[in-house]
Amino acid sequence: MKLLKTGNALKRFEQLVVLKKVTQTVENFEPVNSYINMPIKAVIQPANPERLNIYTVDFKLRYIKIHSISEMAVNDIIVYKNRDYILIELQDYDDYGYYEALGEEIKTAPRTARERSEVMRTAIATQ
Repeated sequence: MKLLKTGNALKRFEQLVVLKKVTQTVENFEPVNSYINMPIKAVIQPANPERLNIYTVDFKLRYIKIHSISEMAVNDIIVYKNRDYILIELQDYDDYGYYEALGEEIKTAPRTARERSEVMRTAIATQ
């Protein structure tokens, strides 16, 4: 039986976000993370509070659900509306043509307009 590729249904609601793919190396016996900024199209929606584990949720943070046809991984970062979200849960629906992830807000200093545009410019240049 051929599976229906439901990833095409997402296209009407997609928007451009930045995916920071993480790679980890070891230098001087210490882990070092580096990121590659990639623009991707994704559907972003608030995370369903009933699906969040109430024992591990920090209620001061925001949570989002991300749907995309682009491959994502746990610990990658999504930049959405001037906020960084680390991917803490991933569902691989590749058989249906998309990936679903749960992102948790990373609390950092707010970005300036110049920093936001630099992130987008770098992401587009590496495409």
